[in-house]
Amino acid sequence: MLKIIQLDRKGARLVNREPFLLPDKLQFDFDNIGYDLISAFITLKNGEKTEHCKLTRPFTVSDSVLFAGRLSVQIDIYSNGNIVKSFFLPPLEIVETDKGVEVFDILNEYEKKLQDQEQRIVALEEKHKFLK
Repeated sequence: MLKIIQLDRKGARLVNREPFLLPDKLQFDFDNIGYDLISAFITLKNGEKTEHCKLTRPFTVSDSVLFAGRLSVQIDIYSNGNIVKSFFLPPLEIVETDKGVEVFDILNEYEKKLQDQEQRIVALEEKHKFLK
């Protein structure tokens, strides 16, 4: 499965943030706005396991970091041996479920919960106004 990561001035995010079942092979490609990824490296960390690799397009995620836990992804762009830009993807939660191994964009899940809470508050405010 190929997942697209958008890199822009705001940071890095999955283009499609919906939860997905972990396939046999997980690959990342990059939709970058103005960044040269020729000299970029990617660091993947899940628990105590860390992989640091030259960024390829598409990039195949090593099975060694694809286990239940929280996967962190960092992309560093180098110039003359120095990091000139770093991108941090919101953590991906990898969970074993009855459907299989699912992957969730943590920030997207928090945004959904916040939106639900905001809707509940508005509904309570409307109910309170009605009762007055």
